[in-house]
Amino acid sequence: MGKVMGSGKSGIGRRTFNRRLLVGGAAAAGLTSLSLPTADGAATRNPPKTAPEGGEVRHLRLYAERLPGGRMGYGLEKGEASIPGPLIEINEGDTLHIEFENTMDVPVSLHAHGVNYDIASDGTDLNRSRVEPGETRTYTWRTHAPGRRKDGTWRPGSAGYWHYHDHVVGTEHGTVGVRKGLYGPIVVRRKGDILPDKTFTIVFNDTSINNRSGHGSPNLEATVGDRVEIVMITHGEHYHTFHLHGHRWADNRTGILEGPEDLSRIIDNKITGPGDSFGFQIIAGEGVGPGAWMYHCHVQSHSDMGMVGLLLVAKPDGTVPGYEPHDDEPHHGAQGERRRRRKEKEREHHHGADHDSHHGSDHDSHHGSGHESHDGPGRRPDRESDFGSQDAAHSEPGHGSGDAAHSESGQGSAGAAESPSQQGSGGTAQGAAESGSQQGSGGTAADGADAAPQNGPYAGVEAMAEEMAGNAESMAEEMAGNAESMAEKMAQDLAEEVSEDVAEAMVGSGY
Repeated sequence: MGKVMGSGKSGIGRRTFNRRLLVGGAAAAGLTSLSLPTADGAATRNPPKTAPEGGEVRHLRLYAERLPGGRMGYGLEKGEASIPGPLIEINEGDTLHIEFENTMDVPVSLHAHGVNYDIASDGTDLNRSRVEPGETRTYTWRTHAPGRRKDGTWRPGSAGYWHYHDHVVGTEHGTVGVRKGLYGPIVVRRKGDILPDKTFTIVFNDTSINNRSGHGSPNLEATVGDRVEIVMITHGEHYHTFHLHGHRWADNRTGILEGPEDLSRIIDNKITGPGDSFGFQIIAGEGVGPGAWMYHCHVQSHSDMGMVGLLLVAKPDGTVPGYEPHDDEPHHGAQGERRRRRKEKEREHHHGADHDSHHGSDHDSHHGSGHESHDGPGRRPDRESDFGSQDAAHSEPGHGSGDAAHSESGQGSAGAAESPSQQGSGGTAQGAAESGSQQGSGGTAADGADAAPQNGPYAGVEAMAEEMAGNAESMAEEMAGNAESMAEKMAQDLAEEVSEDVAEAMVGSGY
């Protein structure tokens, strides 16, 4: 992808910049989302890092790609698309130019929520702001701080937890593209906002989490005391409730109380519908300690269908009390991603071997299980590989070594979702946007897209069929449960009406 250039200042390598920006998180300590000052008003010893002032012009390259199993994703480099796509993080006042390339064989687009853009950057079919196969288009997003309009009314700023998605694939509204994984998070910071240690992206898409269905939801990994940021997005046809065990947050823009006079409601469960997004910060294990803390949709039938994951809060020694992972359980990081890809390639290999054996072929299978995915330069970010194929959620920049996998970046980073980064001044813009002001580093943001060579015309069909069958079974169970509930309710209502009619008749007859 080359270097990401900033606003007229000397450019920095992509790795140096991106991890924090596109993946979120800067080393932060101090006040928690629910903590109050000490009785004597003493200041915290280690104040958290905060976001700097915006105003930078930033540049980012983004790609749309096909992924195994019929999925699609966005990535910061070719061959490294993820689900969700990379976290794009900027500060109020920043302008971000995104050079967007479509590597697929169908038109695609990039539509954003929460930021400003002109009609040419809307990313829809209706105004022809889509990108044809093999072509490139620059989308420009602008942000602003809050302020007073000329008429005296107050204009809100851009800060918030937003998202981007396709608006073209399948229908003029991008229904198929979103369903297949073309979506990702945007975080716009306000000057002074507290920066997290790690950022995780969770997307409820129909009855899957990050397009991982059937109890394959991703687990989020943190250590007691980490400042963890959750970006929650909803797509699809259903309304959900997001619930996190053992932790609470303020129902406001950041999830953090601003002080003892802040009357924001404290919650641990929030209703969310298609197109919604919100976010918050917590201190992992605060008041409750380490453990495997559930997060899930609290619509019971949705939980039963697999919309459940774990926030794994470890002790400083890395252990999680009472937690024993299963071999088939999703894991974060490069190891989890390699495991997932090996399994996909094993399936493809076995299918190809079976197909060849029926034709008497001796075809050697080095397309198969043992061919571990090549992480490429700097390796993929050690982030949330299991967020679908997604790196997008968990990346840890630390001090600027740039390893995309931990993209240790001093201020900025890009991978895509969980990114402990020591952001110093608050890395910003992020996206892959490297502002010459040493904000950045680059991670790649993308786990999932190493589409291995497909063996034969049927490669991937088995996985798609299994997913479709699982979804159909889940929908059938949900419909059956709904029908049963409706029948019970109708019977109850009818019984009540009959009872009332009988009572009236008895009264009228003198009984």
